[in-house]
Amino acid sequence: MVVSTEKIPTLSGEYLVFTAPAILLFMDGKEVFRQARFVSFDELERVLTSITC
Repeated sequence: MVVSTEKIPTLSGEYLVFTAPAILLFMDGKEVFRQARFVSFDELERVLTSITC
């Protein structure tokens, strides 16, 4: 799901996201990945690969 914290500012406080861009990845209701401002797509790919295999 893609969410704009400008449109739904309460999510910013709920998930402690105070900078953009931010990527939060959840699996089974638990956060498994978080990066903000400078996102490492290599690390994101590694996490996605590890949870889908």
